[in-house]
Amino acid sequence: MKTAMKTVLVGIAGYGGRAFGNYLMENMDPHLTLEAVIDPFASKSIHYEAFKAACPIFDNFDAFFAAGHQMEYAIITSPIHLHFEHCVTALEHGAHVYCEKPLVPTMDELNQLKAVLQQSGKTLSVGFQWCFSDVMQHLKQRVLSGALGKPKILKAVISWPRGDKYYHRNTWSGKIKTPNGQIINDSVLSNASSHHLQTMLYLLGEDMESSANLNDFAIETYRANDIESFDTCFYRGAAGDATLYLAASHAVSSELEEGMCFEFEHATVRIDEIKTEGDCVIIYKDGTKEHLGKALREGLNNRVRYSVEIALGMRDAICSVKTVTPITAFIDAVFQDLNTKNFPAALILRNPDLPQNYVKNLHKALLECYHSAELPSEKQYTWA
Repeated sequence: MKTAMKTVLVGIAGYGGRAFGNYLMENMDPHLTLEAVIDPFASKSIHYEAFKAACPIFDNFDAFFAAGHQMEYAIITSPIHLHFEHCVTALEHGAHVYCEKPLVPTMDELNQLKAVLQQSGKTLSVGFQWCFSDVMQHLKQRVLSGALGKPKILKAVISWPRGDKYYHRNTWSGKIKTPNGQIINDSVLSNASSHHLQTMLYLLGEDMESSANLNDFAIETYRANDIESFDTCFYRGAAGDATLYLAASHAVSSELEEGMCFEFEHATVRIDEIKTEGDCVIIYKDGTKEHLGKALREGLNNRVRYSVEIALGMRDAICSVKTVTPITAFIDAVFQDLNTKNFPAALILRNPDLPQNYVKNLHKALLECYHSAELPSEKQYTWA
């Protein structure tokens, strides 16, 4: 029996430490063993002492290799603008890769990464957790089989209050570029709500590894926070004959219970992630309901395990470079022609408890736009 793959966790000061620390340190996956952690800010992790006791910690890959270590698998959760560099290093040193989303911010980096990946002969999985859910896999099989009929409109609404702590938690949140010019393109669209857009594109892909290409799109972006990019967006586009719609904001006072709604010829699929961990329900034209299960919980549990099994040849690719090419192309296009408006100062209120900037009644506008699949300018809001 093959020994467990020597695994490196890149980035623990933020999300990586919280999401994957226990998974690796408690040896929950028999195919992995934690070889080292790489993070120059590792001491900021709430699990730092546990990591320190479990394995060596290095500031960078150079120090890791200089100490005589090798890796066979890399989990990359570093800042967005470092994903390309870290993925390339891991692949060129013979490791399979799991990288958190977004994989890279531009198509230029994606195309370069594709070439390195092909030459390496390794696998690379991207952490869009919904794709790894057995529920979503089953739903896509139903879509591909034609059981639900032709797709008509797929919609998502995201009303997630995020305040000062969110935008100040690191040096890159809400930024377009680093001080030295590296592209980040972080926003509510490319980060927090990218899961929802990727899910819609994935369900419409022509096979189980593909996502649909966007034919055209219209987008409006806004901000209430002092950031480079945007904290609010409204998007409508097309993939094949289907319409895709997304309304998302962090500059809101409350969450919304509605999540995603996918209308097909013969049925409507609803997913509620706030209260039910992504409970997925198919509602047929005759009123019959079919509960597929909790897609979000499954996806979070499956993402690394399935990626490891893909690396070992135990299952087919799920969310690969091929899978995320359409969403990467879309995000890149949005930022190349960005025209973000500031919300009027008179509408921006302050919640001192978070603390947080939010726009008066914006959560209601999100819902109204979501229901009619319209953009704010089409609704003729005064701020649009």
